[in-house]
This record gives sequence, C-alpha cells and structure tokens, in this order.
Amino acid sequence: MNTTTLQQRAALAGALAMIITGIATSAHAGPEKYLRRGEQDIANKRYSDAESSMKRGYDWAKREAGGRAPAKFAVGYCKALVLNKSLRFAEEICAEAVKAAGSGPLARQAAKYNRLARTSIVGADESTLSASELTQVAALPGRVKVGAIKPTWCGIASKKYRRKERVIRMIGRRMRSGRNGAIYDQDLGDIATMLCKYPRSADWHKQTGHFVQQYINMTGASVKDAMAAIKARVRWATWTRQRKAFCSNLVVSDEASPAERRAHTARWRTFGCGNANTFWRDPLHGLGNKLEWDLDKTGNIDSEILKTHYVLSCLKVSKRLARSKRLMAPYALCGIDARSLSRAKLEAELRAGSYNTYARTLARESHAVAKAAERTYRRYVDALIKRDPTYKKVFIDVPKRAWAAWQAKYVANKAIYDAAYKTEKAMFGPSKSAMRGCLKPLRAMLAGHVTKAKRKPMKQVTLHATNEVGGILLNALMVCAAYEAPTYFEADLYASLRKKTRQLRGPRAAVYYAVIDAVQAIKKDRERFPMKPQWFGYKQRDSYVARYNKFAKAFGRTHSTVVRGVVRRLNKVKKGRVKVTFKKVVLRIKDQDCKDTNKIQRIMPDGTLKYFRKCWPNGKILKFDVTPAPVIVPGHSAKGIRRGRFGVFLANIKAFRTGRLGFPVAIYKSKRNKRVVAAYGIKM
Repeated sequence: MNTTTLQQRAALAGALAMIITGIATSAHAGPEKYLRRGEQDIANKRYSDAESSMKRGYDWAKREAGGRAPAKFAVGYCKALVLNKSLRFAEEICAEAVKAAGSGPLARQAAKYNRLARTSIVGADESTLSASELTQVAALPGRVKVGAIKPTWCGIASKKYRRKERVIRMIGRRMRSGRNGAIYDQDLGDIATMLCKYPRSADWHKQTGHFVQQYINMTGASVKDAMAAIKARVRWATWTRQRKAFCSNLVVSDEASPAERRAHTARWRTFGCGNANTFWRDPLHGLGNKLEWDLDKTGNIDSEILKTHYVLSCLKVSKRLARSKRLMAPYALCGIDARSLSRAKLEAELRAGSYNTYARTLARESHAVAKAAERTYRRYVDALIKRDPTYKKVFIDVPKRAWAAWQAKYVANKAIYDAAYKTEKAMFGPSKSAMRGCLKPLRAMLAGHVTKAKRKPMKQVTLHATNEVGGILLNALMVCAAYEAPTYFEADLYASLRKKTRQLRGPRAAVYYAVIDAVQAIKKDRERFPMKPQWFGYKQRDSYVARYNKFAKAFGRTHSTVVRGVVRRLNKVKKGRVKVTFKKVVLRIKDQDCKDTNKIQRIMPDGTLKYFRKCWPNGKILKFDVTPAPVIVPGHSAKGIRRGRFGVFLANIKAFRTGRLGFPVAIYKSKRNKRVVAAYGIKM
C-alpha cells in the first residue's frame, strides 16, 4: 500500500469523525443555545429573561436525557431562579442540581445556590400573599359580597400542610375544579384545610374571603351558612361516614307505589346518595322534572325538601338564560312554588326528622341554590316585563289567576278531590283489596255533580261531567268500576268520558293550561310574539289508564258498542239487574229488478267482463227486523228508564237472544223530545 492511499484513508476517517462530532454537537445545539443565552442575561443582570431562557434549556435537556437534566442545565436554572428571587420552585430545582452535580466541577456552585435558595425561603415572610398569588373571586349579581374573613374551622383541621408555593397552586387549581364555577365536596374540605396554614395572616384571610365568596356564588347561601357548610367538610372522613350512615337509612318499601319510589329517588339524589355529588351540582344524573304530577294534588307541598328538588329540576340556570326566552318559560309554571320556598319550613322539617349534620348541610345548601335560581330567573323576567308588559301577563298574572281559581274550586269541591286522591292512594297501594267499596260513594258524588246541569241538553250535561272537577272524579271512577263492576261496561263509559277532559290534577296543571291558552291568544293577535305554547311543559303521568286496563283484562274484558232504541218493556232479572227490551223496529226497502247493459264497467282478475247494470222498482217491499237485542243493566242505573223513552246504551258487541250486559249513557223523554231525564245511570 503506497503512501498516497494511506493519506486518502486517513483523510476519509477524519472527515467521518468530523461528521459524527457535528451530529452529536447539533443534537445539543438547542438546549446549549438557551444555556448560553441565559448566562448572557445573568451577566447583563436581566434575571427575569435569564430564568425564562434557563427554563427552556432545562426542559429541553431533561426531555432528551429521559427524565433528569444534565448538571450544567440544572445548576444554570437554579442560579437564575435564585437571582430572580423566584422562590416558588427554587428549592426543588436547586436540590436536583446538587444531586446532578455530585462531586464534579459544578458541585461547589450547585451547593452555593442551593444554600441561598433555602436561606431565602426560610427567611421570607410566607404569611404574606401578593396580588398575583391570590385566587380572586368577584361576587355575582344577587349574591352577598364577602371581604376578608377568618377561617373558623382551623381548630378541627388537619395539621399536615404543604409548602406555601404548593398550597397556593393547589388552592387555585381546586377552586376551578368543578363545572361552571362549582367546587366539589372533597375539594371544599381540602381548600379549607390549606387555608389554615397561616390562620392569623390578614392576607390569608383575604384568600379565605375569596374562597367563601366562590361558595356563595355557586349556592346563594348566606355567609353564616357558607362557613358552616365548609366547616362540615373539613374532616372528610367524618363527612363520608355521616353520608354513608344517612343514605343507608334512606330506604323505600319493596311494595311502595310508583309515586313513593319517585319521591324516594328525589331525596336520594338531593342528598348525594347516588354518587358523591348532589342533584344541583350534577343535574344530568338527576330525575329531571318528574315530580310535578305526584306533588300536584294541592297547592301546598308537604315536604320542603321535595319542593326544593322540584324547583331545581324546573329552573335550570345556564349561561344562555339571559338571551333565551325558551329557557325562561319554566318560570311561568313553577315560579309560584319557587317564590314560596320557606327556610322556616325547611328547618321545621329538619328538626322533625332524623337528619344528621351531613343531611342538614346538604338540605340547606340545595334550598339556597333553589332560591338563588328563582332570583336569577326573576331578574331576567323583570327585564322582559320592563321592555314589554305583555310578558307580565304570561309569567305573573295568568299563573296567579289560574292558581287562585283552582284553589277556589278545590275548596268548593273538597270532598270530591279528597275522595279521588284517597282512591288513587289505594289504587297504587300494595293491596288491591283496599279498593273494595270505592265505587258506591264515587257514584253518589258523580250524581251530585252531574245533577247540577239539570234541564240542559245532553251536550251541556257532558261538558259539565267532564269539566275540571268531573275529570278528577272520572279518573277514580274508571278504575273503581273496572275493579268492582267489570262486566257492566260502566268503566268503558267513564273511560270514554275521561278522554274529553283536561286533566287539571292540581294548581300546577291549571297554570300550565292557562299559560298555553294565554300565549295562543296573544299570538292570535301578535303573530310574531316570540314565545310558543310548546315551550311550556307539564308531565302528564297518566297511570290511571294502565291500572284500568289491568283490572279490565283480569276480569275478561270484551268490546263494546253503542245501542239505541225506544224502550218497550222492563223486567227484573237475577242479581238486582234490569232487562231492557226495545220496541220492534222494521226496516222497509223497495225491491228492484236489474239487468246488465252492454257497457263494460271493468275486467275481473280472472278475465271475465263486468257490465254496468240497469235497475227499476218491481213494486215489492222487503222487510228486515233491526230491533236491538235486549240490554241488561245494573239496577241502580235503571231509575230513569221508562216505557216509551228513548235510550242510548253502551253494551257488549256480541248480542244474545236472552240479552247482553250494558250500561245506560242517556235516556230521553221520547225519540223526538230530546230532553234528558237520565244521564250516565243518574236520574236528572
């Protein structure tokens, strides 16, 4: 091998070594660049810029090294933090720099700045907070404004505190942990505990005030209630134990009615037994608006806790509420309940029941949230009314009038309402035998109600029977008749009448119908009025029909038809029944003779032709007996039936020679005289 070849190989090896060195150098060009820039900033006493540059180089080098930055980057970042007096992370970074430097050339420098960092932190007054370190919260409209306040729970708080910088970060993070500004239960306790690090510091009292302000913003509670609610959560183990104890006693019978189960679920969600959050914190997991039908029996709701749940499920505050009339619409339906929320009634209910500190705290908290929601809705509704007084009619005037009108009807017909609700309770109770004997008194009440329409056409009698009061009575009668008299088609009659009623179960249903009627009347005059009747919702939980079908099916229900005819004879039969025989009816039809013409009408599927026919009378009369088959009715319903009177009956569709079971709908004086003498089995 000659000298030239050796020289060429040596040159090639040198070039490869330079390329490899360049690649290795370029891999650290990024972090090295920031390290040099940071050292220049330190030399020029631009410590803030130095900290920024050193941090970027430190983070870059740390990523490349797979978790721990080389010593020169850690020491450089530590030096910049100490010189810039950024003590929040200085101790941690400088301790890491000492470990990275070991006994190398940077060990002395790392030890120096680590000592300075620790001395600065220990020597600083940690009880002071700058404006940037405070997590500040402003009072929302309609909320109590809180200033600096001393934490009253530090006597029971845990003494395991973190470093000041860690505490500041944790407070800020957890005060923003929940949805829409809400703070979760455990975070409330943790923040309260951390605020006890410096219980005598005026600056930390300011931070406590901001914390309490955020709780008041999300609940609408008073300062006293807010402090008590926060204090109850400081000892989280005790809070969890009380929750478990209360929820384990919140049970419902296996044979409870559907309404009782819905009420139990509402309480379960109100007290956060389903999960750690109460209904108002996480409404997506709640019941929705399902209690109105159950609670809508009278104007007053016995339980303030259930009323609170109903209001919260109806009035859902959101950021879009201010600009959406559709979201404001529920205030017209449940605004009266929301305005009637009473703290005194809540406290009386809590004293009367077995509620521990956990349950009392959540009950008061939910009650405050409901009242705050009412104030928020009212503020936006008042703004609408100020722009257009017509909204006052929709949201305030019409609901008040409808509520008062229903209350007046309830007082005037209290016996009917109470009997119907008593029947409903037995109807959905654990034992069907509780319904025995319900039909006779309800029939008497219907008779008293219908006879008020004396000497009126049948149409007016029906309208009176199916008005607001009659509709409540027909609900109970329909099910009672299906249970006690399933073969007389009495229940079918009540069911058909019930379909013509507006189910004004209580004042809330009355408000619903009155409001949609008012909106329709307004839109009839003002077509572009920005509200629609379908925006107002009321949950019609019609369980009566299901119960009626169940009883009717159990007793072998058959189909019914309408029978009309003039009464010829009445005969008493077995079991106190009355057999109604009708006057003979003969249908006379003139007979005809016919023949085919030569004009094709159509071609049949088999190919044959069908022709038009020409017919003419042949002078013969065909006679058909269309007399209705006899109807057997209950004895109590036959009082208005007499010979020669015209009757309309609901009877079995299958007609037998001996008669068929049925029930009288209307009895007229004669076929021509339409004056009603009996209706629905009741003598007028």
